[in-house]
Amino acid sequence: MLKKEERVEPLKFSEQENKAFRDEFASKATDSQWNLFRLECERRNLVPGKHVIFSTRSSQVWDATLGQKVDEKKVAFITTIEALRLLAERTSKYKGRGPFVFYYLDEHELPSIQSQIPLGQIPHAVSVTGHRTGWTEPVFSVARYDAYVQTKNSGGKDVPTKMWVNRAEEQCAKCAEAAMLRTLAPEELGGLYI
Repeated sequence: MLKKEERVEPLKFSEQENKAFRDEFASKATDSQWNLFRLECERRNLVPGKHVIFSTRSSQVWDATLGQKVDEKKVAFITTIEALRLLAERTSKYKGRGPFVFYYLDEHELPSIQSQIPLGQIPHAVSVTGHRTGWTEPVFSVARYDAYVQTKNSGGKDVPTKMWVNRAEEQCAKCAEAAMLRTLAPEELGGLYI
């Protein structure tokens, strides 16, 4: 943990590092998109490709000339759970988390089966608690499978992606932890998505 008086100085990438990172991780980025991504990585002290992945997402924006919404590619900051943990620890307010609890449906379709060990099946939800200095109660965070599962279109219907088919329990746990960390450190983790 960082001591209160310690501060992590923002990164500053050299021209050579900028070129290497852009060539390797964002070769199709516009200059504006890359600069936004690079500056955000430097500000948060995160390394492109390790902590944050360059990505663009389609977003609907109003075009006054056309008088309608149009698709526009916007930079999205996709990160890892490890980077979120790192940022939370740097606040010196994050004091760790409790164990994950996995909830499974019983024969009545109620989430009454609980386990601290993944049972190798699709969970109804996963919860975790987190602790922060100065807060008397822990933060309780839940990620329901149906709310977080990522899907793709296959044969005209939405089906879970391969990662969610193979590791649904771990994916839900990661989402629950990320939500908990964002609650404990909203300023430091805002705008980062896993």
